[in-house]
Amino acid sequence: MSTQETNLKEYVLEKSANNGSYTAIATIKAQGLERYSYADISNFVQGANYQYRLKAIDIDGTFSCSDIAAVAIPKKESLQVYPNPANSTITINMVAHTSTSVSLINPLGKTVFQKVMPVNNGTVVMPVNNIANGTYYLKVMAGNNLETTTIRIVHQ
Repeated sequence: MSTQETNLKEYVLEKSANNGSYTAIATIKAQGLERYSYADISNFVQGANYQYRLKAIDIDGTFSCSDIAAVAIPKKESLQVYPNPANSTITINMVAHTSTSVSLINPLGKTVFQKVMPVNNGTVVMPVNNIANGTYYLKVMAGNNLETTTIRIVHQ
């Protein structure tokens, strides 16, 4: 794209959702500015890839397109952890994976438990009977997704 806007009528921001066909989502009149901005606030699908390009349209209707900018929306795992507080085991329900890395980190940042654990029908059962009473950060890494939550351990 050129930094000069001689004979430029407008910019059209186009978006494609995984299929290569583009749809105009915004038209911005050329105003001789050095910088323009636009925020796409549409609903995004988790795990989807979007491509954006900017079309510069001249007064005579000719146009040129920018390079494509790709945006990947991460898929958020839905993690359920119970019971909380826990006594002897923690059950972690998640989107099914074959294995997941599970870590418990104390408030001082020290990892007190870390293990790659098998996932059985979307469930991991983690023993905590040897972990001291307290509040911990539970980190679950499943595939490329990392989720963190807080868990309390209280032995009776």
